[in-house]
Amino acid sequence: MRTRIVLIFSAWLVAIVLLVVFAKSCSQEAAVQKMRRTIETKLPAGSSEQQVAQFLDERGIHHPDHPIADETARLDPKYGELRRMGGTVTNFWGNEPSMYLDFWFDRNGKLVTSEVHDASGATY
Repeated sequence: MRTRIVLIFSAWLVAIVLLVVFAKSCSQEAAVQKMRRTIETKLPAGSSEQQVAQFLDERGIHHPDHPIADETARLDPKYGELRRMGGTVTNFWGNEPSMYLDFWFDRNGKLVTSEVHDASGATY
């Protein structure tokens, strides 16, 4: 009888842990999708570097002062070399990244495209 109680308790404990992990994953996916929609709405293509920096500042998202053209630069057939400004969104406690934001600018400082990545590497 005691063994059966331990097995039932263990099964419930495993189920609860799996439920918590699944719920966290779903909430992170929703947060990433929400950030993508917000960026698409607030920062359309053609937005300036200053507008992107202001967007990030208003949300307390750490970022460099200006886009950089280094090993992260990418070539675009239409716009040439694109410079990147990145941002890091931290978790609730502020001690770990939860999302990475990348904004790509042309040589005139206009936003060409943006990307939002889950810091865990998960793709949705």
